[in-house]
Amino acid sequence: MQTIRVIPQDQCSSILTGILIGLKSNNTADLLEISIKAFQDSLLYLQDLFDEKKIIEYAIESLLQLCKFEDDGIKALTMICLNEFIRIKYLKIAFYIVPIFNVLSSHLLSTDNEIAMQAVEIWTTVANEELTRKKQSVKTFIQIENSKPDIFEFY
Repeated sequence: MQTIRVIPQDQCSSILTGILIGLKSNNTADLLEISIKAFQDSLLYLQDLFDEKKIIEYAIESLLQLCKFEDDGIKALTMICLNEFIRIKYLKIAFYIVPIFNVLSSHLLSTDNEIAMQAVEIWTTVANEELTRKKQSVKTFIQIENSKPDIFEFY
């Protein structure tokens, strides 16, 4: 039987900081794998922290760096995590769709089926979010893109 404990709010920020530090591309593949899985697991539990612009920017930048990592296993795992991040926090991430596309466009033609499949999955998620938002008359990427402020471009 598993025990579920509630993490005190003041510790959530420290936990997320540790996870984000683990996403640095100069870490070992083992640490990266653990950090990517921890990040993905934290998306729902630490959701409020992902509303902060600096956290989203750091997370997106780190994930995009790992999407270019030499180890295809890390690359695929990162893309799965990025897809989940996009699905959960689409409105906050919509500003970064262009940099995400710039990094992932080459993966669509990858000879590694897992990498190519994850790239297609990410764009399917983006397309589904756009269609759902359009049907619900909620802001879409195109509307957000047209009204975006000048932001830091990663790539």
